[in-house]
Amino acid sequence: MNALNRLTVFALAAALLAASLCSCGKKTEITTVDGGGTEETTQEGTVAVWSEEVKDGGESVCDAGKISVTVPEGWKAFAVSDMMGDYNSEHNPNAINVYKGAINQLDTRSTPYIEIRYYSADSTEFNAGTQKDLYTEVIDIDPTEIGDRTWSGFSGVNGTTPVAVLTSTEKDGGKLVLTLFMNVNGSTISLEDEDVDGIISAITVKTEE
Repeated sequence: MNALNRLTVFALAAALLAASLCSCGKKTEITTVDGGGTEETTQEGTVAVWSEEVKDGGESVCDAGKISVTVPEGWKAFAVSDMMGDYNSEHNPNAINVYKGAINQLDTRSTPYIEIRYYSADSTEFNAGTQKDLYTEVIDIDPTEIGDRTWSGFSGVNGTTPVAVLTSTEKDGGKLVLTLFMNVNGSTISLEDEDVDGIISAITVKTEE
């Protein structure tokens, strides 16, 4: 075996060793699941990374992994990219954005929407959405029951866009935080809308088994 071949073999061996050590030793397998999504399987169990299933009547069940939501016809949910690489996944399993009237990604800049975020009880991730000093014209919202959760928060203005920020504490001590961007390009949503209440009521947080 000449020197070039030996170097090639060593490089391949090093790459295989590095791959075997990634994810802190966890074995990960990506497979396709019903609905066109993907599934990530580790030694800790199986977590759906992103899937969307359209039901009869036009509503869709969208699953990011840790959280899922059912959205009515006329709304569209999108996965949120794992931009910081915190989850070793293409998408953030704790985040979903839901847009009214959107059909594709190009519409997400011109339609009102709801950001859904879950933060575990021990999360140190900074949550800008609950910081009142980032908004103007802030008005507290009295605790209100939507679905089986009690929500509290405030309304305000982000730049020129009116928003509402709602927070609920989960049974595991984690927080669900919703940010509603309520008027975008003249299209509006509000907490009084039946479809908005339906979306909020249909949010599910998966518990550890």
